[in-house]
Amino acid sequence: MANIRPEDLPAASTVSNTDAFVVDRGSAVQKATPVQIVNAAIPLASQAEAESGTDNAKRVTPLRVKQAIDAIGISADSLAAGLATRVATADLASYDDDEGAGLASFSQDATYAQGTAGDRFKREVWVTDHPFLADPTGVADSAAAFRAARDFLVARGGGEIKVPEGNYRFASFETVPSWNTSSGGGQVSVDINVCLMLPEGIGLVGIEGSAKTKITRIGGSIYSIIHCSEWGRARLGGLEIQGAGDDNNSHHGVFLGAETTFNYVMQDYEIFVLYIHDVGSYGLGNHMQSRNGRIRDLTTDSTGADGLDWKIRGPSGIAGIVAGPTFFDNIYIQTYGQRPGAGQASGAGFRGFNIITNITVLGAGTDYPGIDIQPGITTVANGDYRPGPQRTTISQWYVEGLDPKLDNIGLRLFSAEGVVVGAGNAKWCMVQTVEDTASPPKSEAGGSISNVTVVPAHGWRGFYIQDAGTSVIAGRVISDKEYFDAKRGNLVAGQTVFDLPWATTTSNGAERLVYRNGTKLTITTDYTWQTNSVTLTSPVLSTDEILVVFPPVQGYRIEVLDSALGCCRADRHIAQPWSYSSNAAFNSGSKAGFMWDGNIGVSEINSLTITGIAARNPNATNQALRLLPQGTALTEATRLAVINMPNASGSAVSTQLYYDPADGNTVKYKP
Repeated sequence: MANIRPEDLPAASTVSNTDAFVVDRGSAVQKATPVQIVNAAIPLASQAEAESGTDNAKRVTPLRVKQAIDAIGISADSLAAGLATRVATADLASYDDDEGAGLASFSQDATYAQGTAGDRFKREVWVTDHPFLADPTGVADSAAAFRAARDFLVARGGGEIKVPEGNYRFASFETVPSWNTSSGGGQVSVDINVCLMLPEGIGLVGIEGSAKTKITRIGGSIYSIIHCSEWGRARLGGLEIQGAGDDNNSHHGVFLGAETTFNYVMQDYEIFVLYIHDVGSYGLGNHMQSRNGRIRDLTTDSTGADGLDWKIRGPSGIAGIVAGPTFFDNIYIQTYGQRPGAGQASGAGFRGFNIITNITVLGAGTDYPGIDIQPGITTVANGDYRPGPQRTTISQWYVEGLDPKLDNIGLRLFSAEGVVVGAGNAKWCMVQTVEDTASPPKSEAGGSISNVTVVPAHGWRGFYIQDAGTSVIAGRVISDKEYFDAKRGNLVAGQTVFDLPWATTTSNGAERLVYRNGTKLTITTDYTWQTNSVTLTSPVLSTDEILVVFPPVQGYRIEVLDSALGCCRADRHIAQPWSYSSNAAFNSGSKAGFMWDGNIGVSEINSLTITGIAARNPNATNQALRLLPQGTALTEATRLAVINMPNASGSAVSTQLYYDPADGNTVKYKP
């Protein structure tokens, strides 16, 4: 008899209830249907068993499920509606398990304990949610929706307007009161039109990141796009704010102002991650007193007036004004002062007590300083009282002039006692200190500038000291240069013409220089100037190095009393490394440890046995050293010991002292 294996049989196309399976009983072989086998493994629950829900070993059919639901009197529709109601009314602020443990929904009309999730969410609204419904596509005007969200939070005692990713169109405005000064009329209240006013305790926060949350102003007949009126104790940030243009309107991007008095002190606030551009006046401006404010990650571009204008104003005089500190970090400003008639703009202007780090300003001009540490103001007739910048510090800064041929102002520091300008760089512009006699209170001591490097505009100045008492420590002035060599990829063998990134003109008679392999070339004989290039009379080799230099006319110019230069430096190309406007300026000041690269100077002598000063000249073997008294006074020395004095007239040079052994070692003078 042949063996028949089940796996060798053909596959069944269908299985019916009448089909048979082999069942081995041990003592006998029998058959069973598929239904018998399934019921034996997982029995079908009865209706009673399904309704009671006590048996976990039996299966149920859709009919049994419906019978169990019907038995308790709930239809499928009512069950879905009941679940939705339960979710909607769950208490987010509760941490009870049956309420969702504070993570489900909540009611704006309910009251929640302080510190709970419900309390937190109640103080913020998403401006795109019902009932505000701001349009994130930029098609419809959203300004009204933002104002409605603000009013909602004001009624609840404060909070934060959240703005999702999108582009929000601001075409409408509201009218609000603003406290200001008038020419000859003192302080007055005026009505201004703004797109959105934020009062104290109301924040506005978008999604941090590049161009994620944007507000676009349509039309320019307003005072400011966002106007913070007697604001504070809130946050503003995570936004791109675009105005209607930088030269056809006079609106600010964000302005912080007073409503009824300059008595208000704005405090405990944060302004962060703002990109403000194409506005007709300030990117960010302030007219309020300030304490413990933080402004970080601010970028402004294409503004009609200042990129950042930080005024501090008081109600009646300078005394008692709360002027800081306000902390600024990571500020980037370019293309400012674009609107004609906007006044003397600056990239960033500061009054009051500020701590400033990491600030970059591009496009400084002759009348438009890059960074302006501004003087105080007291104009009683106008009711205009602004403190000076006393105690302000700035570090890690960079300013670049708009045109390398103009006398651009990189950083300007007005009369300011206790102001410290720390490490920074200025290119194609100068660092200037200015004595403003109207500045209240007038400072006896000027500011301190340290570790600042200046690459001046061609033919102009590096440091221009016009405020008495200014100190410059470890300043450095470097001439603007252009290098050409094979490693840079801008020189090939046989080349004679070298294009420059700027015109070859200069100012104030400053010399223009060309070096070949470190040797100074002679104009006409070795090279000639073209409009934007220099032409050598002989071709270069591939190993040559060409250096074109446009020095300033002066490294340091001092025009006031009581200045101090310490450990400062000017490069070898500058014909006049320092200059004093008068004998009084020179006699009252101090210049110590000055290094003029490649030229004569003095150095300290320090050894185990002696200290002193020594003449130095890197270009000669011998260098005289002179001690010069002021006027007709004498040069005095205590316990003077003369060494290496000649012992005969023949060994001495004209005007030198010598001693004569033949005449009892008498010290004599050789005419």
